[in-house]
Amino acid sequence: MCDNEIEDLTLRCNKLAMEYLKAQRFKDSFALLSKAETVLKNEEEVPNRLKLLSITYNNLACFYKRKKQLKLALKYALESLELEKQIEENDSELASTHLNLCAIYSAMNKHSTGLEHAQEAIGILEKTDDKSPQVNTNGIIAFYNCGAELEHLHQKEEALKYYEIGYKKSVIEFGEDNQLTQSFAMVIEKLNQAISAEQQVKRFRESVYLKSKREVRTKLPFLSPMTSKKSSVLKSSRRLHRTSKSFFV
Repeated sequence: MCDNEIEDLTLRCNKLAMEYLKAQRFKDSFALLSKAETVLKNEEEVPNRLKLLSITYNNLACFYKRKKQLKLALKYALESLELEKQIEENDSELASTHLNLCAIYSAMNKHSTGLEHAQEAIGILEKTDDKSPQVNTNGIIAFYNCGAELEHLHQKEEALKYYEIGYKKSVIEFGEDNQLTQSFAMVIEKLNQAISAEQQVKRFRESVYLKSKREVRTKLPFLSPMTSKKSSVLKSSRRLHRTSKSFFV
């Protein structure tokens, strides 16, 4: 096969493999991705080989994530990332791989690392000159992913900031009725409710603490009745009472 035929073949294999994956035809999807990988490994002189191989590895990462084989998904996503770093003018694909890595690490409960990759994607896409619809979509998804990872890390107010930025961008790009825009609106509403509830609990606990503190300050210590024979002890107790009271003030 000539170089163009090899490129066309691998791209068609990848495209059809993703369609099969979406339809849960896992065996057929894997067969096509494996075929694309084998062809590219055997044809080292093909132009755009690194780009084609990175696409294939990225799709294999998606395949294994869907199958919940997260270690294999991570392996292929990291291999794809290393290839894409070698390709010039590859911002869109590089950001996409960072978003895939975010999703994989999130599924592995490694939310700090997932957050780093989502933030890396935002940084890449904000600097790129490519303003294609796919790039804009990935940028909006990156803000959503940052918010989600921050929620997992119990940083609700920081998460809300990312969600609100993503929502505004999504409204501009897609409109208010778009599914992604609605997803932002829903998580923002839920997160605002959660933050409000936490603040109410915090205020309640503070009021209880202050009330108990005031009660302790105003409560006098109990002294047992004493006979005149123990007047020296009573005087000592009075001195002790004055000291204890000053401690509470």
